[in-house]
Amino acid sequence: MEKYIILAVIIIGFLLSLIITRKNKDENNSLSKKGVMKLMGLFAMVFILVVILVVSVS
Repeated sequence: MEKYIILAVIIIGFLLSLIITRKNKDENNSLSKKGVMKLMGLFAMVFILVVILVVSVS
């Protein structure tokens, strides 16, 4: 069951990262600084959640 929770966290993080990259583009069609910071925060949260879930399972 824990595998499905970890998979759900990763999929939700992936979908949120797609939304962030779409909404935070500048005039050159590259990712803005604000978008990069949001992605870094999102990836850090997903990493921490996966680590917590893995440690709590074992």
